[in-house]
Amino acid sequence: MSKHFLDWIERRGQELRCRLSLEPTAALNPYKLAQTMEVRVVSPLDILELAPCLLDQLLVQDSDSWSGGTLPLPNGKTIVVLNPNHSETRKRATLMEELAHVFLGHTPSSLMVESMAGITQRTSLLDPDVKVSLHPAPDILKG
Repeated sequence: MSKHFLDWIERRGQELRCRLSLEPTAALNPYKLAQTMEVRVVSPLDILELAPCLLDQLLVQDSDSWSGGTLPLPNGKTIVVLNPNHSETRKRATLMEELAHVFLGHTPSSLMVESMAGITQRTSLLDPDVKVSLHPAPDILKG
């Protein structure tokens, strides 16, 4: 990597630290950063009407296959869904990665409605064969 790119990355990191009034070398709490960025952090268990078979797929059968993902909602809000089975360290790292995508304005994956029940398919733009069932309606979260 070029020094120019590394300097650019460092400046972006300092911008995030400034949002939390942190010193340059202070630890950055990703949950506090998410609040500042108005990004809600949830688990699949927080998603209303998520079919039991999907919860089983996400949290039992394929729990080791995913860590998290960002969902832009139709109302302009953003949520990050984290795997509750992972360690707190893994969740914090995943949350920082997802917040970096939001902060840097990366193009999110596409969402396509596949049924009247609101279940959708999230298709990775990098790998069209990767699909995860989710429900992106603005009122999908418990509480």
